[in-house]
Amino acid sequence: MTTAPLPTVSVVIPCYNQAQYLPEAVESALAQAGCRIEVVVVDDGSEPPISLGRRSGERLRCIRQPNRGVSAARNMGLQASAGEYVVFLDADDRLAEHGVGAGLERLARHADAVCAIGLCRVIDHDGRPRPFKQQSFVDDDAFRALLRGNFVWMPAQVVYRRSALLRYGGFDTHVPACADYDLYLRIARSGAVVCHAAVVAEYRHHAANMSGNGVLMLRSAIAVLERQWPHVRHRQDYRKAYAAGSRFWREFYGDRVVEEIRAGVRGRSSVRRAARAALTLLLYAPDMAALHLFRKLRVIARRA
Repeated sequence: MTTAPLPTVSVVIPCYNQAQYLPEAVESALAQAGCRIEVVVVDDGSEPPISLGRRSGERLRCIRQPNRGVSAARNMGLQASAGEYVVFLDADDRLAEHGVGAGLERLARHADAVCAIGLCRVIDHDGRPRPFKQQSFVDDDAFRALLRGNFVWMPAQVVYRRSALLRYGGFDTHVPACADYDLYLRIARSGAVVCHAAVVAEYRHHAANMSGNGVLMLRSAIAVLERQWPHVRHRQDYRKAYAAGSRFWREFYGDRVVEEIRAGVRGRSSVRRAARAALTLLLYAPDMAALHLFRKLRVIARRA
């Protein structure tokens, strides 16, 4: 009896100055069972350059590029790798045991799917489990769910078919942040997404996460969502989901922008950064800007 060959999976790990977490990410990828794994680390201009030491070889290698951002690094890894399937793992995150296999199992059942999306758990700076409210499992229209908000908290929740992903052009390097959200929306719009409830990855929360930059994330999330308007305006259910998503992003990142304004006022950050945050809030979330101003005036009145 002939045994079927194991599926080949490329795990692409972009890394920019986060080498302290990289060994954990690499080990979690190499430990995946039921498939042939290659790990491609993309050093996006780190200083000092990343070194894999003696671990480098057939299953693990590092390629380098000048600092061009995480989307360009992911695309570089996609082009440089060879697996039939692809997973994008951030250098500060980890794959769960059997996480890749869970996605491959779903794709085997759904031949028309571009990708399979699982769930994640949250860990802290030291890699210990952190209490969190588990994200919802989407079992209906993934595109409609993504219009309401991004239920994919981290890229490693997704296993892609390489051939199908290439047809979508990978990650858009013109999007300063939220390029992963943009890609999910583009794929889900065609109905080529299968979601499942297995925990496949571990999302590390720490101070250096990009998502901590409220101004950047608010501008980017709204810009990515607005790209979908031509595709949703003729369906009432999609228009409602789009409106809910617009409110969600303005509230979610608007709160962080308010904190950046407060930090500037209290002298914990520059005045220029606080002014930029205030302008962003005024342009993208005017209701929150008015509420913040009202609360500030009320505090001043109490002190008078």
